[in-house]
This record gives sequence, C-alpha cells and structure tokens, in this order.
Amino acid sequence: VEHHGWPLAYALAWLSVSGGNSVMPPWVMHQFPEAGALVRRLRDNACTEPTCEWCREHHDATKQLNRWFGFSDFRAEPIDEYSGRSMQQSITEAAMAGEHVLGILPTGAGKSICYQIPALSRYDKTGALTVVISPLVALMADQVAGMQAHDIDSCVTVNGLLSMPERSDALDRVRLGDASILLISPEQLRSVSVDRALQQREIGMWVLDEAHCLSRWGHDFRPDYRYVGRYIRKRAGKGPVPPVLCLTATAKPDVVSDIVDYFRKEIDIKLRVFNGGARRTNIDFVVVQTTPAEKFDHIYQTLESDLPPDEPGGAIVYCATRRHTEEVARFLRDKGVRAEFFHAGLPPETRKNVQRSFISGDLQVIVATNAFGMGIDKPDVRLVIHADIPGSLENYLQEAGRAGRDEQMARCVLLYTEEDVERQFSMAAHNRLTRREIHGVLRALRNMDRKKRLNGRIVATTGEILLEDDEHAFQRDANTDDTRARTAVAWLEESVLLTREENRVQVFPSSLRVNTLDEAQEKLNGDTITGERRRQLLRIAEALFNSDPDDGISTDELMLVGGLSPEGVQAALHDLEQLGIASNDTTLTAFVHSGVQRASRERFAQAAALEEAIIQLMQESASDMEVGESHPLHLRQFTQQLKDQGYSYALPELVRRIIRSIAADGRGEGSGGGSLGVRSLDRDTLHVTLLRDWSPLAKTAELRRAAAERLLDHFLNAMPPNTRGTDILVETTLGKLQEAIKADMVLMSDVKNPVALMNLALLWLHEQEIIRLNRGLTIFRPAMTIQLQEDRRGFANPDFEPLKIHYDEQTQQVHVMTEYVQRGLERMADAVRLAMDYFSLRRDEFIRRWLPNREEDLARQTTPASWDAIVESLNNPIQR
Repeated sequence: VEHHGWPLAYALAWLSVSGGNSVMPPWVMHQFPEAGALVRRLRDNACTEPTCEWCREHHDATKQLNRWFGFSDFRAEPIDEYSGRSMQQSITEAAMAGEHVLGILPTGAGKSICYQIPALSRYDKTGALTVVISPLVALMADQVAGMQAHDIDSCVTVNGLLSMPERSDALDRVRLGDASILLISPEQLRSVSVDRALQQREIGMWVLDEAHCLSRWGHDFRPDYRYVGRYIRKRAGKGPVPPVLCLTATAKPDVVSDIVDYFRKEIDIKLRVFNGGARRTNIDFVVVQTTPAEKFDHIYQTLESDLPPDEPGGAIVYCATRRHTEEVARFLRDKGVRAEFFHAGLPPETRKNVQRSFISGDLQVIVATNAFGMGIDKPDVRLVIHADIPGSLENYLQEAGRAGRDEQMARCVLLYTEEDVERQFSMAAHNRLTRREIHGVLRALRNMDRKKRLNGRIVATTGEILLEDDEHAFQRDANTDDTRARTAVAWLEESVLLTREENRVQVFPSSLRVNTLDEAQEKLNGDTITGERRRQLLRIAEALFNSDPDDGISTDELMLVGGLSPEGVQAALHDLEQLGIASNDTTLTAFVHSGVQRASRERFAQAAALEEAIIQLMQESASDMEVGESHPLHLRQFTQQLKDQGYSYALPELVRRIIRSIAADGRGEGSGGGSLGVRSLDRDTLHVTLLRDWSPLAKTAELRRAAAERLLDHFLNAMPPNTRGTDILVETTLGKLQEAIKADMVLMSDVKNPVALMNLALLWLHEQEIIRLNRGLTIFRPAMTIQLQEDRRGFANPDFEPLKIHYDEQTQQVHVMTEYVQRGLERMADAVRLAMDYFSLRRDEFIRRWLPNREEDLARQTTPASWDAIVESLNNPIQR
C-alpha cells in the first residue's frame, strides 16, 4: 500500500462497486493512471492458479460465450492449423488475452463473436469500453440489433442517421459507463462530441471491422480508415496502446501485409495474424449465363428448382439498385412467391417487419441491395442469387457467405450478362480523382489561407474550399463533389502536405413556416426585395422544400443553388426568417401508427401500464432496498410474475427495455446517475442498483410518461386528416413539442427542466417502439479543420502513385470477377480454384497463373470483347 498509495486506494474503491455501470472517474484516470493499471492487472490478466474459480470462469472464452450468447462451443470450422482448434476460438482467446490481432474468417464464420466476447468480458471485469470502427451505418445498426436479440443492450452506435435526442442519449451512455461497445465510422473519430465522450472512458480494445478498408490493395479502401492509427496513438499518449483487433472476411496477402505494416509504422505494434481463409465448404457455387430480357425468369426458375416452397429455409436475391429490388420482388410475388424487397429507402418499421418475417420463415425470399442485404442474419438461408454481378471477388464471397450459416449445405447462383460487367467498370470510374484535381484542392486551400490570412489553419467545408479553385482543376459534380474533395484532402494528408484534424459541424436551426413554395413566393411578392436577391431567396426556399427531411441540407448545397458565398447563405437564412418563410426552430420527423392493429396509442397504453407494474413489483420484491444497494433481477422469473398479474404481452426483452428507460430518468442531472444502475450479468440476469428512493423514482417515471402522452397527442394531431396505417411520417419542430408539454399546466407545476423532460419522453416513445424518431430537416455546415504544412511543393506524380495503384487494382478486380465468371461457365471447379488462389497468392503470382500475358486487358476499363468491338468500329468505315 505504501508503494502504490492513492492509486491502490482508488483501484480498491472502484472494485468494491464494480459490476454495475460504474466507471472510474476520468480525473482519477488522468491523475493516477496507475489505478487503472492496477485494476487491469488484478482483473484483466488471468492467474495460473488452477483452483482460482474467478479466473477460470471470467477468462475462459468458451464459458463467456455460453454466458452471453448461450452457445456451448465455438464454430468448428475453419480450423486453426497451429492449435488444431476452432479459428474463431483462437482469435477470441488472443483478443481476451490482450494481444494485437488480425483475424481473417469467411463471411458467416462468426467474426463478430471474436470482438463481442472480449469486449463484454473486459467491460464486466474492468468497466473498459471497446470502440469498433465500422464502414457502414447499416452494419452498425445490425450489430446493435443482433446483440439486443441476445438481451445485451450495452452496445450503442453513434452515426449520422440518429436524431439529436438519440445521439445525445448514446453519447451520455458512453460517458456515464452504460456502454460496453461503441460502434462508429472512422469519420466520427474527428467529431468533437465523440472525442469528448471517449475522453471520459478507459478504452479496453480498438476493433477495426471490415479491416480491408484500411488497405489501398483492398476492394473497398476508405481513406478515413488511415486516421484510425493516428487517433489511437494520440489517445494512448505515453501509456500502453490497448489491444487492437482487426477483422475481415476477405484479405489477399498484399492486403494482410499492408494492414500489418500500417500498424507497425503508425503505433509500433505487431499484429498476430490468424488466417482462416475465404473458403466455405458447405456452399455450392454456380454461374448461369443470361440476358437482361431473361434475367427475371432465370431468378424464378432458380428459386423453383433450388428452393421448393414446402422446404424450410429462405433465399436472398441480391440486386445492384433499390429500383431493381422492387421490380424483382413484384415479379416474384406475381408468380406466387412469398417475396419482399429490402433496402435503405424503406421506412424503419417496414424494414423491421420485412426482416422479422424473413427470419421467422413467413417470407421465403428477400430481395435486397448489396450493402443493406449484408445485415440479414438468418442461419438457414439455403440459396443466394446474384441478379447483378458484384465488382470484386471479395464482395461476391462476402454476399454469398450469407448462405448456410447453420453449416448445412447451401447454393449460390450468379447470373451473368456482359452489360452488368460494363456497368461495374462505369461505377468504379465514377468517383475517381486525377492528380490535377488533387493538386487543385491543395492550391485552393493555399489560396484561401493567403486571402484570409489564416496562418495555415483552415476551418472550411469542401464547397468553400472548391470556391477557391481559380483554375477550375477540380471537375465539379454536385452528386460526388463532397466525397471526392474529402478523398483529395485524405491523399494530401498521406503525402504530408497537410494535417486534417477535428470536424467543426455547425447546425443552423431552421424550419419552414409556409406549406408550399407558392406561399413563400407570395410573402416575397409582398416585400420590397426584388431582382437577383429575390430570386436567390426563392431558390434557397425551393431547396429547403425539396430536401429530404432525413438527410438535411448542407450550406454547400445552398451556396450552389443560390450562387452565394458562405456568409451570403447565413444572411439569406436570416432574411427568410424575417419574412416569415422560415423560423429559427429545428424540424423533427417521426413515424407513427394509426388506425391499425398495434397502433401508437395502443402501444403507449400497454407500455405505460407495464412500466407502472414493473416499478411496483420491483419495489415489492426489494422493499427494504436502500439507495446505493444492488440486487440481481432474474428476467424470466420476473416476467412470469407480470404475466400472472394479467400482463400477457410482457416479454423479457420488453421488460428489459422498460427497466433501461427507468434507469435513464434523471441521467446527466446532478450526480448524473439516473434512477437505477443497470448492468447485464448474463442473458437472463440484470444487476440493478437503486440510485434514488422508490417514491421519487416512481414520480419521475410518471412525469416522463405524462410528457410522452402529450407528445404522442401532438404527433397524432399533426398527421394529415383521415390517415391510417403504419409508418406514417409526421413532421413537426422541437419548439412545437416543447409547447405541447408547457401547455399542460398540471405537468409543468412539477417540472424544473421541460427541455430535458421532452428529450427523455421522446426517447422513451422511440425505445418502446410507440413512434420511430427520424432526424428531421437540418441545415448544417460540415467544416473540416486543416493545418497546412510549410512544405510548399505540389502534389506530384510520386504522391499520386499509391492512389493510381488503388484505381488500377479496382479495374483489375472487375477483370478477375469476369474471369471467374468465364471459368465458371466452362468448369465450376476451375472458378473455385481461381477464387481460392486469389486469396492465397501474391498479386503477381496470381496474374501469372490465371491471367498470363493480359497486362493490356487488365489496364482497360472494359472487357476484351467490348474493346475489340470498339477497335473494330474505329478501323471500319461507318456503314450507311
């Protein structure tokens, strides 16, 4: 004790309250880092004493797998050739032991378990947070939903699709210790609010899901992934780097080397590689030649032959576009197939119902877009059909891997047309940058720095930067400008010509006060504003009317439509407010359900009654429980007691959700603890700590339910007249919602902070699925912070070479996919061998073996047949 002093005292104090959602205070971690090190030493390192039951339980990966997910063992295949055991188990054990790991497992072989078990175990032992970097919002949402399906609700995500109350709640859960796992995109690491929340927690592990996105040799390279290493190094400071776990389903030798080298150079760690390969032995692959006219019939015929309607299991049909999914699903339904489409454009309740129906077997076929289809987790998918050829073997095997996750035999059929290949070449070329364009962005930044005397530190949006491109080197395209300009900045950072730091997103509260553009025009007609200024304001108003309420609209877009400077946009918004066309309020949208079974009012009544019963039963079963005391709550037993009281609709999942909502009451106020401390001990047991007396706890919940009822009344009254159905989109503003609460004088007599109450009530309605919050229309300025380096050289050919290699690799990937198809049409065994060699041989060796003497073909963004046709047409006179 004399040696360790205060750090030991704090470590022992925290251990005495561990097991709830308690985390060591940030000031203790910063002032006494040894305290955290002592906790890790005591609880995150397994002792070697065979009789130590605690270590034998908490450091045993198989026992932790059973505790959290109910599985008795890890997947048998693929096998770790060094240990002869499950590769999934080897990766999980290495991550639990604190090693830095790169794990490669085929899609469907359970990659997520490899980080979830170490993350949940480490959170339980030390309170540490695991941060998972993931490229797609859909995949993040599916990971959270998958864990909730196993009654694990300490996993949260922060992404750009959350409403403001949801984002605030997620960050509070991270900051206050309620989150064991945080899923974010790499872009979110530059968010000031995310960074502040992470500063409040000890990071137990960094996970890069879809780690191939880090490599320029990967099929889905994302420049933002290159920032992750720098952030990890900055966050660790002079202390040790927490374990890093990289996971991917598809990594060629060049990609593996690139990932390993990156972490060695960036943060001086060596990744231990576990390579489970890409092959799934229980999938039968087939390629079928078709034509655009025959494609739908071939889909139906394949379903008829490979998935008889009376047999269990389902099928996924992958399509390249949303429109295509809808057309295919409609065609199949006309043929009598139980089919539905599934893509990002569907309302949330519809997506959830379609996915639930498919997983339960009520739907036989789901027709999905490539990205969103990745989130469909159904173990008995017997058939996967690719209606459109993917752009790479990596994508193809990832999507095919959704079949046969129960390890039983499944079939994957790829329908091939040459037109689809040409479309892939076109899509790959669409977002590419030239060296001149990237140099143009650099020159624009330097122009901005010189004109505004910024001393090399620039805070600007991509649109503001491109305004300074006086030589018009950057080819403008409203649909891709932002993505391409950000990619240019990323490559300028790779070339050490600048440093990109935190994002500075500014939100302008604004909602329309008129119902039509004609009304806006009338208000402008009645004012003295004329000429070009009047036209600018009308164009801005029109852009606001036409914008997607869930995507919002950026100041860059308003600059383009209005022909204005950044300052001019702010002045225009002010003018629209003065004219009564817009107001300084924030639009919010939500989906409600009315006039149908399980309408929003019915859902509210059930949730409110059940919550009252839960609080009463908890108090009766722990009447002598004092503030600060804890006890276990066994969900199944507790739920059965509620059913016995007449709440037939009570389910463990619903009870858990309501208890979590009670826990959130008052969170962030005063001591910040809320009404209850809740933590999962296992799938069926919650560790509940009373944080305020039962009487004020019940009163706080009652006030929140009353506010929720006022808000629900407002949403339902805001619906168009005579509207009924699920997923009815209602638009309002935060100001109007606050007024709805303030109008209840009885409620207001007991409320000190109506805004905080409104946010709690909105989240409760959302979490109990009474309504579904959307983001709502916002006007935002997504600025980057950039520090120019003193080096005044330009972006030269050597700087561009790595990006050129990446673009050449994309082109080659389409050619390899085409070669796989051609081989598959002749002899499928050859195509399978080609695919396995693609993931095991170095690039040059693979080319020599499968595409010898084809260097010129591989460099062209078209098939050899199309190239020959072009050359032939150029060499022959035009026939009249």
